[in-house]
Amino acid sequence: MGLLEIDNSVEMGMDSQIDLLGPAGGAGSRRAAAQHQLHIFCTTDSSNMSYNYDEFVQSIRACRREAFAATSPTVQVDAFTRGVQLLQDLSKHCPMTPLLWMEYAFDTERLMEGLISMEGGSDQHNGVHARKTALESCTGVLELALAEFSGCALLHLFYLESFADYIYQLESLRAQSESIGTVGMEDFDVRAVHAKLTDAFEQAWRCVGRGTHMNEASIVSEIYKLHGCFLLFRLLSATGNELEPVMAQISTLFNRWSDTPMGDDGNGEMMQEIEYIWDSSCALNDAGRGGWQQRKDELWAGIDARRRATSALASMLSSYENDLDVSMSSEGILFPRQALSQNYDESMKECCVNPHLQSLKRNDTKWQRILIADAESETPVSFLNGLGGADSSRAIAECPTVESLWSSYIAFLREEYSRNRLSEGSDEDVKSCRIAVASTLQNVCHRATRNCPYSASLFETKMNVIGLTSANLEPDDINRVISELTDLGFLTSNREAMLNLRLVAITVVKRHLLSLISLGGTTSDYDETEQIGFAGAAVGGKKMKSGILSYHSLAPVVLEEAADLLEDIHDMYDETDSYLFESFPTWTEGKVVFWKHRALSEAYILTPIRVELGRDEGLGDKETVRCFEKLVKSQKPSHPDSWREYIKYVGTSHFHYLAGGATQPSDGISATVSLARRCRDLYKRALSSVKKAGQTESQATSIHKWLGMGSLYFREYDMALVDLCREYVDFEKAVGSVESISNAISVVRGKLSGLDPSESSTAIVAPIKGDDTGDCKRKLEEDNIDYQEGFGEEDNFDQSRAKRTKVRTDLKQPKRSDGLHKVKVGKMVYPAHPFTVHVSNLNKETHDMDLVNVFKTECGGVVHAKILREKKFGKGGHHYHGESKGCGLVQFEERQTVEKALIKSGMLRVGGVVVSIHRSHMPAIGVVPPGAHRINPKGDGKHSKRNQAKKASKMKVDTNFGVGGDVEMKGPSGRKSRTDESSPSSLTFSALSFKPRAMKQKRPTLQLDKKKT
Repeated sequence: MGLLEIDNSVEMGMDSQIDLLGPAGGAGSRRAAAQHQLHIFCTTDSSNMSYNYDEFVQSIRACRREAFAATSPTVQVDAFTRGVQLLQDLSKHCPMTPLLWMEYAFDTERLMEGLISMEGGSDQHNGVHARKTALESCTGVLELALAEFSGCALLHLFYLESFADYIYQLESLRAQSESIGTVGMEDFDVRAVHAKLTDAFEQAWRCVGRGTHMNEASIVSEIYKLHGCFLLFRLLSATGNELEPVMAQISTLFNRWSDTPMGDDGNGEMMQEIEYIWDSSCALNDAGRGGWQQRKDELWAGIDARRRATSALASMLSSYENDLDVSMSSEGILFPRQALSQNYDESMKECCVNPHLQSLKRNDTKWQRILIADAESETPVSFLNGLGGADSSRAIAECPTVESLWSSYIAFLREEYSRNRLSEGSDEDVKSCRIAVASTLQNVCHRATRNCPYSASLFETKMNVIGLTSANLEPDDINRVISELTDLGFLTSNREAMLNLRLVAITVVKRHLLSLISLGGTTSDYDETEQIGFAGAAVGGKKMKSGILSYHSLAPVVLEEAADLLEDIHDMYDETDSYLFESFPTWTEGKVVFWKHRALSEAYILTPIRVELGRDEGLGDKETVRCFEKLVKSQKPSHPDSWREYIKYVGTSHFHYLAGGATQPSDGISATVSLARRCRDLYKRALSSVKKAGQTESQATSIHKWLGMGSLYFREYDMALVDLCREYVDFEKAVGSVESISNAISVVRGKLSGLDPSESSTAIVAPIKGDDTGDCKRKLEEDNIDYQEGFGEEDNFDQSRAKRTKVRTDLKQPKRSDGLHKVKVGKMVYPAHPFTVHVSNLNKETHDMDLVNVFKTECGGVVHAKILREKKFGKGGHHYHGESKGCGLVQFEERQTVEKALIKSGMLRVGGVVVSIHRSHMPAIGVVPPGAHRINPKGDGKHSKRNQAKKASKMKVDTNFGVGGDVEMKGPSGRKSRTDESSPSSLTFSALSFKPRAMKQKRPTLQLDKKKT
């Protein structure tokens, strides 16, 4: 082909031209020529030539953007060629930065791979061969870069991963040659290649393996892990005397790893990887298995000692490393360390027959975030179809049952198809490319559903792809997909998925109907925009922009096909209705979703088209009204969104064929008030059939669920009710009278009485204020002042007729006064504790730590847990526990953990018993723990004070009685009474004053004092 001819006769003083893809010579000669050419480019001294560094960099980035955004192989190869030549020219003028060297190697690899793929075809063997040859060129460039920047850890990592990937491609190529019986197709020295990579690792450890790596811990950890994977790969193919040297290298690697300070995160990850490498090496080496444990104990003891020694150096050396980073940052040199995630793809490793060989393959996704970040600023990155398709095909061949791989492959092909469809050009090459991509897309979707028959998303994607790529869509093709997934039986028990796929099938046919009509009458498709045009010349002294579409009449063939599609859609809806009735007759939510989908389709697509085609048989929108009536009656009580959709259609529709006949008045002006009365009737029906606010508990994930398939069912009930009430009030304010506005406010207040006033109820009831004094008549707010003044004296008459609005309060469900949750205990209501839950239905043998273990694992951090127990008085000892009440309290660290625990109510098991979880009004731990109360001094305690009161209340008796005197008694109230001493009562009190010593007093005594006269 000779597409890439690098002319060096002028710039480098060479008399010959080197054609990297010349017909003469084999692949080895071409690779050698390329390596020699790159070496000459990077070592020639051209300091006497003037250049502009910024212009070079901008030109290189422009070429790279063009290359990664190109869809044609020829265009991409040409852009890569110009970019590589610019990098070569820049390397002659000045030393390039490590990132520029890495981009240089990456682009060279892509260029060589694309050239060989274009020359040899797209078969699997040629793809592996192209990859191997491209990696040879990449590693050659990186070797030149390391000669200049030997201390760059990121450059070492990229070189080592590229070289390891080269070994992986060699092994794959050799395995393919052996499978087809080709001997000697690839003759290479395995030992020499392995020795070269071993030397590369040793060079990396000499350059960057010593010192501290607090800020480069991720890069150095990747190098250590890659070295361990390479040693495992060598151990896999080692035999006899080769096993022990490899095991010694693994031990040396562990010791070197533990000698490198990398911070807490790096050390924690290091021990996990060391455990994995050691266990894998023991599994591969059966010889001497009995001594592995003793050898491991000695090795781990040395690792712990080295880690303690390196931790003492980390704080001292990290300050020097930070100073270096600050200096590099001030000069604008900063490596993207955070872009490195992991060394290999975990899913690919698990699916490979030989995971240790698979771990040597380079993860291009990690490096693309670094090396093509500047190419994504203006245009999206798009790989060559052959290269991207080959990568996805190889991944799917290894993991055919992984749904995510099929989804990413289909997404890539859809982007290619959309880009080709929007690209300008009508030549045969463009058309053939579109047809090829469409055929590949349909084939991949078919293979995806065949390998993953349990994936509902792949079946949905398949139907969307059929609607996207079919020029003349047949509904039978969509119905065939539904029949296929039904016959397979993997999704028949999933009612949500089956209903969703049937509705997706109908949606695909509807889209085709809209596209057919749109493209048949104009040049724009149905999903594009169109400006609102005004008749006449200019608006506001300005001319209208040219964005108004011109329409022409549809062809008879288009009209006939549109009529057929209407019938097909109607049949598909009837089939779905029958499926729900026969399979899930009691599934209310499914009926709501179905009738909403059908009602909206009839209202805005099917009925208008049917009327214009004359296929309505004079019924107008009777079918639409029937669907909306089914929608609002399919759920009891109805959902507010059902009525909102119904009212919105009736209020905006230009059809008036309601209630089974033509009810449009003969006078068109009367239709306006008729429409207002119909909307008012629907609002009253809606508010009489919905629940009051505050009776439905909000779900933690419902905020996002209503955006999905069940947009009606999953939406918050109170939120929808607030919207319905607000629209009702706004409607009455627009077209209603004073009495209708007052009645609307009264109904709305009743429905929203249980809602939090801080959210939405105050915003709705604000237009009408109530007067707490006088006759409590309703008054209009500021926004109705002008309306109020226009009536003059009639205003007082209208207000006198207005009735007082009574707000009904449900005493069984108290009205919330704030946004906090409440807990009802008996007849009292308390605010819920934000961090504590009450757990009931516990086993009698459950202890406090059982609650901690279960809730800490299932929900989150636990502060305190306590089983509520019966109190038993007496000397039970310090460790005595009363009998459990079967309930307890758990206090968490975060508020979100409480919500997570409430969701698990009725599902979580504690001690083998399913427990019930509710909010609690009290914390799990008291203000003062038991045993930590303050001890009062002697005599100030509770019992001492009670004894003192008893002593003070004892009877005081005065024995000095005079003859003929009176006795003065002092009762409990402190009042005194005089009694003659000769009376019987005086004798009785006198007798009670003298008590025997052995008699115990059983009654409270009276205090008697003798008053001297």
